[in-house]
Amino acid sequence: MTSKSSFGNDCQECFGTTNLYEVLRLIEGKNEATKAISQAQIKKAYYKASMKWHPDRFSGDDDAHKSEATRKFQILGRVYSILSDKEKRAVYDETGIIDEENVIGSDDEDWAAKWRTMFKKVTVEDLNKFTREYQGSSEEREDIKRAYVKHEGDMGKIVDDVMAASMDDEPRFVEIIKDLIENEEVPDFPKFSKESTTKKNARKRKATKEAKEAEEALKEMKAKSGGGDLAQMIAMRQSARQENMNSFFDQLEAKYSKAGKKSKKKA
Repeated sequence: MTSKSSFGNDCQECFGTTNLYEVLRLIEGKNEATKAISQAQIKKAYYKASMKWHPDRFSGDDDAHKSEATRKFQILGRVYSILSDKEKRAVYDETGIIDEENVIGSDDEDWAAKWRTMFKKVTVEDLNKFTREYQGSSEEREDIKRAYVKHEGDMGKIVDDVMAASMDDEPRFVEIIKDLIENEEVPDFPKFSKESTTKKNARKRKATKEAKEAEEALKEMKAKSGGGDLAQMIAMRQSARQENMNSFFDQLEAKYSKAGKKSKKKA
């Protein structure tokens, strides 16, 4: 099934497929049956995918990373707006074509506002737990695989593309990619297998520089606060972020809890 639209191109560029069900990881092959997929499954898949790219996760990153995360988050919202609507989904299932004017809506829509009407309150610990479970999972492996193919073996871009990755993850990523190549799951791109030591060192220097800049920024925060150790400053910063996040998601918990109570009654 192919989405013949500029939105389909956006899906291809960001998620490696034009199939909306594949974007949400509801299927892995384009020929898999989709009619049996329930709305509950679609909602769960959307939640999982959107948690990966929610802008709050990238609030401390540079503008390029935040912009990319926001773009992916918006795309996921638009995918869900189609698959969660019975009529829109039926049209898409029948034709594989998205009527962008009448189906998708505007790029300026507040997808985060829509998101918070659907799910329970999400805290910093929720996000951290999600990240811990993601790292080392089969899903992360698939994301590394997609990023490797997308960037044709450019490790710098691969690390930037995979969620929650840093230079510390690069050795682990390298071993995963070597295994993928050995199993003939991906081609052996020269950018990966023949990368020069000079380029590797340049990437490490850049990462070290960014880490130093981050440390200097925290020290500056410490000086402005009138004292306190670095660990305390980090805790203060995290606390501030959590307050903002709780405010951002304050509408979620009530609706999610109501939905849970209804389910229990039915049981």
